[in-house]
Amino acid sequence: MITNDRKMGQAHGYWTGKEIEYTQFYGMDTVFIARMAVYKKVRAMFPTIDHWFFCHIDPLFITGSTNLTVHMEARTLLEQGKYVTIEVAAENHYVIYQLTDLRVAYPKTFCMLVVVPVPKVLAGGFAMKAAPPAVFRDDVKLEEGVVTAPFLSFKPTLWSEYEADKDGVAI
Repeated sequence: MITNDRKMGQAHGYWTGKEIEYTQFYGMDTVFIARMAVYKKVRAMFPTIDHWFFCHIDPLFITGSTNLTVHMEARTLLEQGKYVTIEVAAENHYVIYQLTDLRVAYPKTFCMLVVVPVPKVLAGGFAMKAAPPAVFRDDVKLEEGVVTAPFLSFKPTLWSEYEADKDGVAI
């Protein structure tokens, strides 16, 4: 589990800025939703923003809402041609499974950002492997393969890059 005591988004339930983590939406103006309870109000405030980032990893994100609500709102945004990222902890298997249909239906406009805790992450010496939950059963392959990325293929995002975020402020 990751501990994130950053105060950004706590006062208003959202913040705005550029997507600075190296996903397919890098560089886009983004509204980051820290509390799902404020989403509808914030969505009305930013009708022209194309990228919406749901901070599901935040322990208070879902308060007053449900995972189904997040899924439905993400699907609505995707159907409207928006881009959506949902950040989820690797240990949250339920949500990861829940998001599979969005990943399959919207591979260019949806990103499930899975967060894996790795101590001293910038020191390197590791690779990441994404694999289906069941690769083989009775020696019969169930899916086509796995995806592996070595540390050197990752692009780091440094804490100083987060300083441009604006808590509860319009882009």
